[in-house]
Amino acid sequence: MKKKLLITFPTTYDSIKAEEVLKQHDVSLRVRPVPREISSDCGLAIQCELDIEEQALRFLKENEVEVEGIHYI
Repeated sequence: MKKKLLITFPTTYDSIKAEEVLKQHDVSLRVRPVPREISSDCGLAIQCELDIEEQALRFLKENEVEVEGIHYI
């Protein structure tokens, strides 16, 4: 199975803002709960293809979206 990129955020607001920013740039993504293995806190993460990692993180940085963590699942 091909690995995916999972981006976590410190707040729900950041995850919603990230979804909006990435969709504006036509990034294919899935919003999902953060897996318990990564964090016991409730929260949302964005899952996308690993090959667009650089682009996705650049879009988030340019739009001042705070990222908590980057995981490969």
